[in-house]
Amino acid sequence: MDWRTLPSDPLRGPSKRAAANSLQLAALAVLAALGVLLLVTKVAAPVPPLAASLTNGSLPSAGAEASTRPAQITSLLPDAMAKLARRALPSSPSQAIAVVSAPPAAPRADAQLRREGRDFLGGGFLSLPPAFASADGAYDLAVHFHGNTGLVEESYVASGLNAAVLVLNVDGFGSGVYESRFYHPAVLTKLLGEVQQALVARGLQGARLHRLALSAWSAGYGAVLRALADPTLAEQVNAVLLLDGLHCGYDDHRAPAVERLAALQAYAERAKAGERLLVMTHSEIQPVGDYAGTHETIDALLGVLRVRRTSLADAPRLPALASLRGILPAHQIKPLDPLTQARVGGLVVRGYDGSREPHHAMHLAQMSVIALPELVAAWSTSN
Repeated sequence: MDWRTLPSDPLRGPSKRAAANSLQLAALAVLAALGVLLLVTKVAAPVPPLAASLTNGSLPSAGAEASTRPAQITSLLPDAMAKLARRALPSSPSQAIAVVSAPPAAPRADAQLRREGRDFLGGGFLSLPPAFASADGAYDLAVHFHGNTGLVEESYVASGLNAAVLVLNVDGFGSGVYESRFYHPAVLTKLLGEVQQALVARGLQGARLHRLALSAWSAGYGAVLRALADPTLAEQVNAVLLLDGLHCGYDDHRAPAVERLAALQAYAERAKAGERLLVMTHSEIQPVGDYAGTHETIDALLGVLRVRRTSLADAPRLPALASLRGILPAHQIKPLDPLTQARVGGLVVRGYDGSREPHHAMHLAQMSVIALPELVAAWSTSN
């Protein structure tokens, strides 16, 4: 049969058209095989029997020799393939299938980010946890006031929080040195800008602040109160964690002058409504001086907020932190003993026993288990 004189396809309908397409594909495969075999005969020696019969023009048939010559076969191949290709084209544009390649994925913003080491900023140190990640350049930041830098950094890493950490310590004694250092909101605002510049220098493309948390131990709460006193900064702060470090003076009736904590009270109201996170821990230490301890101060604040306590039975585990060595004698490193708690919305209070200095220090040493899990949970379920 001459491939150039194939009869027109009489088939109609989807099933018949599919059969015709199958026949065309089979014919095209045969022609392709013939072309390959012809090419092989020109470069291979000795010629295998089947290939020799093809190149000699003697295709096996039912009792008769094929009269087609190699020249005839090779001359027919291009014409036949062209006809089959034309027949395989869709009869209308609507039958064409467009093949669109997916665009290449954009590189991650943290693809070239350097995570190791510290940056010295504003008298403190900026660090990133080894697993810190930001696909689009947005980052969360935790600024901690007061406490051993290595211990705070390791505590944040142990908590699993995906955030940059800036630890700040101010020379001096008491919360007053922190209130003075951060009295003007521009001081902290400038630091936030320096953090962003440092992350850009580390290789974070399109670095921009997403959420901000302020944490403090002991006297560091003074800086947090100053930040919350500024409406612009207070709006920017998403979470506050105070570790055995909220005090206030007494009024004329020897009661905690809680009105002096108006900025914190306003923030606590938002936390109570679930709009912010406020975690406060306290010990049973009664300070020497004319001001209320953390337990008494927080009780006064809870009274204004109309929040009641319940018992707290679960003792926090002791985290295995290398930074704990040398901070306290081994015999003083003991888990805190829980007493009471209060929880409404994003407002969390935990009270622990202990009236000595080692008990106070353990609020910092155990921050990864008594406070930071609340921040991890809050940020993992919100944008």
